[in-house]
Amino acid sequence: MLGLFVLLGLALPVVAARWALGRGGWARAAWILAACLAMLGCWIAGLWIFGVYFVMVC
Repeated sequence: MLGLFVLLGLALPVVAARWALGRGGWARAAWILAACLAMLGCWIAGLWIFGVYFVMVC
């Protein structure tokens, strides 16, 4: 579960960089920045789900 969220988070900036190839410099930078923020959110969500449902079950 934790590894899935880590891999998904790592894929977000890569996909955003490929998707924003034909755009201008500021638009591309904004998409990559948004993807990096989404990556961090995905990692935090994965840590939270792992902690709540697998570590703190008792």
